[in-house]
Amino acid sequence: MLESCVPPVSKIRVNDMEMAYRIHGSGPPLIMITGFSGTMDLWDPAVLDALSARFKVIIFDNRGMGGTTAGQKDFSIERFADDTAEFMDALKISHAFVLGWSIGYPKHP
Repeated sequence: MLESCVPPVSKIRVNDMEMAYRIHGSGPPLIMITGFSGTMDLWDPAVLDALSARFKVIIFDNRGMGGTTAGQKDFSIERFADDTAEFMDALKISHAFVLGWSIGYPKHP
C-alpha cells in the first residue's frame, strides 16, 4: 500500500475516551483488534489491502495506545471488550466480522 493511500486517522468519542481509527475499503464491516500494546499501524499494509478489497476494514488503537486516550476506567480484558462494543455502537455498526491477535493480560501503564 502506498503511503498516499493510507486513510486519515479519525477520532470518535467512546465512553470516557477519544478513540483513533481508520477505515479501509467498503463492504461488510471487519473490525481488526491489535494486541494490548500494539497500535493500528502494526497491521501489514498488504493484509489491509487484500481484506479491504472485500470488506470495510476498521482498525483502531485500544484504550491508552497510539492515538486513543486512556480515559479514567481501569484497564482490563473486559474493559477492552466493552470499548470495542461501544466503538461499534458509536460507528452505528450492529454486526461485524472480528479479527484480532492475542491481547495477553495488560498491566496498567
